[in-house]
Amino acid sequence: YFNNVFNENDSTDSFEGIQSNMLFFKEKDKNGAYKLYNHILNAPVGKKGLLSYQDTFGIGMEGTFLALCSKDGKYYVQKKAVIIGEPEAGKNFVGINFNLQEVTEAQMFALIDSMNDE
Repeated sequence: YFNNVFNENDSTDSFEGIQSNMLFFKEKDKNGAYKLYNHILNAPVGKKGLLSYQDTFGIGMEGTFLALCSKDGKYYVQKKAVIIGEPEAGKNFVGINFNLQEVTEAQMFALIDSMNDE
């Protein structure tokens, strides 16, 4: 979940690759990343975000998420190492929270580039 910043104006039907909210997951020691692209529909406050590949991220999978948002001409990012946990009783998903911090464009590109080292 993008807890503190999410661009509500981001289109859910754009297939041109232009998105204000992006979330990537790179599995530890793998060469490649997943791009989560489905918006959480009708998300409550503080639970805005993206989901996809729910059945691909197995319990115990290690990796790094990179959450990015562009809003009002500013960039917000958080890079977060995780181990996918077990869902709570009665649920089939694990929510992961992101608290994005404002960064410069250069800092954002450096964080994207740093995913190569994960």
